[in-house]
Amino acid sequence: MKEYLNAMLSAYREVHEAICGLCDKLDDAGMGTKRWIPEQSTREVQKLSFYAYFLFVARADGEIGEKETGIFNAVMDTGFSVKDLSLLAEKARVDRETYITELPLAFRASVNCDNRIKTAQGLSKTLYHAYAVLGLICMVSDEHATRSEYDRIIKYLEMIYAFLESNLDDTSEIRSPAETVSEYLAGLTGENGKTGIDAIEPDRDGVSKKEGSPQKDGEEETLEELLAELNGLIGLDEVKYDVLSLINLVRIRELREKMGLSMPPISLHLVFSGNPGTGKTTVARLLARIYHKIGILSEGQLVEVDRSGLVAGYVGQTALKVKDVLKEARGGVLFIDEAYSLTPQFAGNDYGPEAVDTLVKGMEDQRGDLIVIVAGYTERMKRFIAANPGLKSRFNKFIEFPDYTAEELTEIFKSFCRKNKYRVSRPALEYVREHFEKRIAEKPENFANAREARNLFEFAVSRQANRVIVDIDPTEDLLTLIRREDVMGRGITIGKEQFLAENALAALSEKRAGIPSELLKMKLDELELAPRSLYTLRGVMIRTVGDLLDFFEAGGMLRDLGNLSEKNEEEIYQGLESLGWTGRA
Repeated sequence: MKEYLNAMLSAYREVHEAICGLCDKLDDAGMGTKRWIPEQSTREVQKLSFYAYFLFVARADGEIGEKETGIFNAVMDTGFSVKDLSLLAEKARVDRETYITELPLAFRASVNCDNRIKTAQGLSKTLYHAYAVLGLICMVSDEHATRSEYDRIIKYLEMIYAFLESNLDDTSEIRSPAETVSEYLAGLTGENGKTGIDAIEPDRDGVSKKEGSPQKDGEEETLEELLAELNGLIGLDEVKYDVLSLINLVRIRELREKMGLSMPPISLHLVFSGNPGTGKTTVARLLARIYHKIGILSEGQLVEVDRSGLVAGYVGQTALKVKDVLKEARGGVLFIDEAYSLTPQFAGNDYGPEAVDTLVKGMEDQRGDLIVIVAGYTERMKRFIAANPGLKSRFNKFIEFPDYTAEELTEIFKSFCRKNKYRVSRPALEYVREHFEKRIAEKPENFANAREARNLFEFAVSRQANRVIVDIDPTEDLLTLIRREDVMGRGITIGKEQFLAENALAALSEKRAGIPSELLKMKLDELELAPRSLYTLRGVMIRTVGDLLDFFEAGGMLRDLGNLSEKNEEEIYQGLESLGWTGRA
């Protein structure tokens, strides 16, 4: 393992030297991280990112030891002690679960540079490989490679890889984290005598297996983690400001009470107003946990109900039903969705008002260990609060949840993809953004904000499954890639119809593997597909030009005309002719 470590150290020094030079060039060109952090150079910002990443991997299997500290100092050219690194890890908060969602700032600069200056392409790839190598150096620094360390490396690289796939114009030479790490592990021989990834051993006894946090079982989340989760929500800037202001007010009230200072009474009950799918329930659930953490609530659970959970059909049953719900919510937050339905315009024999009266009394009885949040459409909520004097005196804080923008809905769609290990091609993302722009412009009655993004994601996953299932042996890239035709919900099948120019161009534009320009110049709108059976290339079923180009890209055989062997070239021509594409370019 020492020989492997020395080899990886040598590889890292080489790539790190290149990165330092490129960081300096970014600053010289005004394209570095100084746009965000003016007081530090890109090189300095990246150095701190490497520090934190090394410590993140090192803490996966327990505390940082002498050997890991020695390697850290050798790699980073520092002189830290074990205690110094432990304190640094605490300060960088690398143990929190949100750490693996925080992209190193240098990647935003490198992608911008690679996309704008084509001759400079490679900075993002070099940086990506540096993280892979550095992680493996840390993993073997104590001469004991463990599964928890390996998992942390892969998860962190997956976050970077997802960003590059979505934002970098040319990702043809950037492989998935599993493939990249597997290649670097080729020279590793473990204590068990096995090589490569098989050399990685299970975690030692006593080490937490909870990925993303080496905390002990049962340890509660911190206030900082909860606030980071709140700030990490997409959009909702005004909502975050209002919620954080409220939290600060509550914390100051607690401090004043401890010091014996008076504080005017404040109501913590809230009205969340806005259209469906704008994040009201998500924020309410977070707020319950935050209030529990700062000592306002004893439990911190969220109990979510609507009219059906509070109103019964017979006299006397409604009050009992409301009391049961209040008992369940005690110590936490009671979230009532579409609360205005409790006071219909034409009540008649409706028992909704009885539910409201019982609710108001229960809020008073459980004052101090219950917070009620009522939610619904803005104007209807205003009328609901005004309809009952008891509600009006207790609900004086309104937080408005605006509709999401097309850009925010696109980010939410991407977050669903990341969480479920899918990648999205750039043409697919462009279509998703256009789709949301159109939906927002039309704003139909059933427009559902974030649920629109979820519905589109689930639809795309279903379409992708139908597309990929015909492949005899689909690769990981094919299984994880969502293409434009998946989000559009339609593909072109041989023998069915002519290629529409839009679909053919979409299939071609997804490919960034150096397609010969002659192929792109063909008149796609005049191309007619031959009504014949499916064509097979090396066991892969080819139905569309998109499938054919996927095959070429996955095989890594299509770079430029000079790199094509005669056999590759012949296969390309055979495949194109099978789709009715005749002639030699």
